[in-house]
Amino acid sequence: MVALVLVGVIFLIVPSSEDALVHKHLQEAVDDIDRAIRFASNESVLKNSVVRLKINLDNQPNTFIVEYGPEGNLTLPRMQNVDDLSISEAKAYQEKQGKFESQFTPVEEFSEISRPLSVDVNIIGMATNYYDRIIQSGEVSLFFYPSGEKDEAIIFFSTFDEMAYLEVPAFLQNTFADYIIYNPQDVRRLEDIQSDLILENYNRWKK
Repeated sequence: MVALVLVGVIFLIVPSSEDALVHKHLQEAVDDIDRAIRFASNESVLKNSVVRLKINLDNQPNTFIVEYGPEGNLTLPRMQNVDDLSISEAKAYQEKQGKFESQFTPVEEFSEISRPLSVDVNIIGMATNYYDRIIQSGEVSLFFYPSGEKDEAIIFFSTFDEMAYLEVPAFLQNTFADYIIYNPQDVRRLEDIQSDLILENYNRWKK
């Protein structure tokens, strides 16, 4: 009987410990991106140039890098959805984007201290006042300016049982994070739940 009780206790403890570890990884991911935001903001002022935090949403685990552009003001090209363009328009737009991309250089100091996110955590979406929609695939950037201003943004993170979002104000140093635990009965339709929560918080953030 004692042995059965001990086995039952072990089975109760293990999932809880795993959940706590995954939650810790989620907090670390939010903290890592928050730290990168502070670093990029400082670098933009120090280098007197536009700096960006670029996140690759397709890499597993997700990766991110801080890059700086040329000194002084840099005009950001107007973002467009390639799917809405003709073939010739899409080609011209991509060439223009290529020239814009070539102006950025990785900040070596940040590359030495950055790390990929945990495999338990995914960045599942990001929106800023530079984009006109929620970006959920490919590469997405958050821009910082020599004036101390930065793009206002909301970044969504997720594990298998929890979502977090990080709000980035344009003029304040502080960011704001919140965590939402998924209802266990909703895990089977996790993508739908994530989409609903992203859209709900995105619409609230836009207001």
